[in-house]
Amino acid sequence: MFLFSGYIPPCTIISQLGNFFDKGIIMRGGQAPVQKHIKVLPDQVVNNRVQQDDIITHRLPLTKIAYGYDVFKKKEENCVKVVLNLWA
Repeated sequence: MFLFSGYIPPCTIISQLGNFFDKGIIMRGGQAPVQKHIKVLPDQVVNNRVQQDDIITHRLPLTKIAYGYDVFKKKEENCVKVVLNLWA
């Protein structure tokens, strides 16, 4: 089983659709149940009960927002998620 979370451009899906049919792959999609978890997640993050290091790859001051957006958009430097520190 393979789980993917993220955005795939529509042109990529259309161009690869034949491969899905040929291999009998089932593709499903849906939204994350954010409302179900939103009340408990902030406390878990504050109390360090959630490991964020494998998701947050870049922590930058707000002055570097353009750089952070560029790195994220181009997926450079193994960027997964950029967090901006408003007080740095």
